[in-house]
Amino acid sequence: MTLDIRGSIKNTKLSLNQYVVFEELIANAIDAYLIRRASDPSAPDMNIMIEVDFLRADLLDDRELMNVSCGDNGCGLGDDQLKAFLTKDTSYKDDLSISGIGKCKGAGRFQFFHHFAAMRITSTYRNGDTFLKRELRYSEPQKQIEADDFATAPGAEADIGTIIRLEQFKEAVRPRISHGDALSTLFSAPALKKQMLVAFLQRLVGLGEQLGNFEIRFTTRHWKDDQAKTEALRLADLPAVTAERPVDVEERDPASGARLGTWQSFNLSHYQLDAEQYDLPRNAIAFCAKSTPVKDITGHYLRTRTEQNNPVGGFHHIVLIEADYLDARVNEQRDDFDNIPDEIPSGDMFSSEKLSYADIHEALDPVIDEMVTPADWKKEEVLKEATHQFGISEAMLQDTKTRIVYGESAQSVAERVLSKYQKTVIDETAAIFSLKEEISTLLSSE
Repeated sequence: MTLDIRGSIKNTKLSLNQYVVFEELIANAIDAYLIRRASDPSAPDMNIMIEVDFLRADLLDDRELMNVSCGDNGCGLGDDQLKAFLTKDTSYKDDLSISGIGKCKGAGRFQFFHHFAAMRITSTYRNGDTFLKRELRYSEPQKQIEADDFATAPGAEADIGTIIRLEQFKEAVRPRISHGDALSTLFSAPALKKQMLVAFLQRLVGLGEQLGNFEIRFTTRHWKDDQAKTEALRLADLPAVTAERPVDVEERDPASGARLGTWQSFNLSHYQLDAEQYDLPRNAIAFCAKSTPVKDITGHYLRTRTEQNNPVGGFHHIVLIEADYLDARVNEQRDDFDNIPDEIPSGDMFSSEKLSYADIHEALDPVIDEMVTPADWKKEEVLKEATHQFGISEAMLQDTKTRIVYGESAQSVAERVLSKYQKTVIDETAAIFSLKEEISTLLSSE
């Protein structure tokens, strides 16, 4: 059993998700706890501890480094877990009949090696009637990790679980994840709590009592500050789902675009959070895979930064969209989906996809708009302004299948309507020209 670190970094792209390291650590910790709880119903409630140390990078104090650690009270790194850890495309979790377990290829841990040059693992697990502790120290330029790299010694039952510590943050990834922000701002304890609440909301709510009265604690320490900052995400912090709506999306023929009469099922979960109780950084509407947000589409429904980053009607809105269709197409970095075309036909003669983003949005848009639009907003006022200023009538909206959405200006509505008419004219002109060419070809051949 060998994990090829250098090859995995080469063949796995750096995720565009700024928080991917923390999401992977917590996701793996939840899985480890579920595995332990399945074999030991008397296990204590789940406890995950995230710690981040911000270090001085240079004498000028204009850059920071960071180390990250995650401790959990899950099952520990037993023989089966060690084998899965050392296997790139593992199917280990797929074979576990445990409700709520995250089933994936196990490629997320390679993001650890993209972001950090060193890793330490200390893990204690039950081995029959005894307990063993495994430890690993890895650092670049070591090319691979093997089972023999783990040292094994007697352990204690009280220490069951795993601590993963990631060190030597790589400068090469800083511009890709920080976008100019300080690491201590992006990954402060309050920011981590808010981000992880959104990232794991659907999964934590769905797991119900399986995790017990859990706690996920975030602690950050900065070299300029003697006081550590701590926040905690607990069971009591989880809101109840406001509404759930199933939506069926009709499939199309990939070549012709004709409707097939077959459908893919999507499920929308809407959380409406009182802004006075939940101080979230923004609203979130996202396509998910395995109950975790992957592709943010908030801007499709809340058009301006102000609407995206502030409460709407006194509430923060989280809308999470799930489907087996999305689970099957999430990419390895879990920051987008593969092979979903913008429209059908896609122009790719080799495409076999029967759904496009346009089809999905056409079915979902009315439902999501209903969820996030304030009750006192009137689209009639926008239409009245569009008619007065630009001559756009309701008949024109129906003719072009244009919907007025919350936050959209009269000018934006007019631009969309006229753009659709322009495209129709161009398409019809192109079709007439093609027909003329065909007729000319036939006449010249006679």
